[in-house]
Amino acid sequence: MKAKLLLFFISMAAWIGTKYLLSFRLLEWVNLTFSIGLLLLILAAVTAILQTGFLSPFFKGFRLIGASLGSKSHAMERTDAYLAEDCELQDFRQKTIQLVGQSSLATGAASLLVSIIGLFFL
Repeated sequence: MKAKLLLFFISMAAWIGTKYLLSFRLLEWVNLTFSIGLLLLILAAVTAILQTGFLSPFFKGFRLIGASLGSKSHAMERTDAYLAEDCELQDFRQKTIQLVGQSSLATGAASLLVSIIGLFFL
């Protein structure tokens, strides 16, 4: 929790520093922070959807279609089976998706908050 709050405040400070160091006009800066914040929140939503497994049947269907269109070598099939059973790789993927989601949520929320605060100075 502390790391998320620290990232939140660091990103707020970075946006404020960016405005003064790069001498953006206030309206350009508000638009930029809002756009990037919105994109980061969309990324956080996508990672949350990927973590739930909601799209897994959809992706599985595409894998089946792809497998029927082209054949794989036996070595590639063995490698795919090995990677599917690798617990450390699955754990790494899950932690990476979780880290990206939490980081983009904190940074996106900070960007939106900074843009809203910047609107009051227009």
